[in-house]
Amino acid sequence: MGTTTYNVLCDKLAPEDPEKKPYNEMVQLLEAYYSPKPLEIAEIYRFQSRRQLQGESVQEFAKNCIDLV
Repeated sequence: MGTTTYNVLCDKLAPEDPEKKPYNEMVQLLEAYYSPKPLEIAEIYRFQSRRQLQGESVQEFAKNCIDLV
């Protein structure tokens, strides 16, 4: 584990010592920090603002819209 990751872990666990926490709990904490849940409102905006590009077929457009979901 690098110093940056260790510092993040210390910040999230303060005032507890990270070395006294179980490994699984630290992994879950770091996963939540580095892979946050996307904001629902931002995802809705991205989906609703998607427009068909010039030269893009209807099938490609539909597939790309489905991929956004």
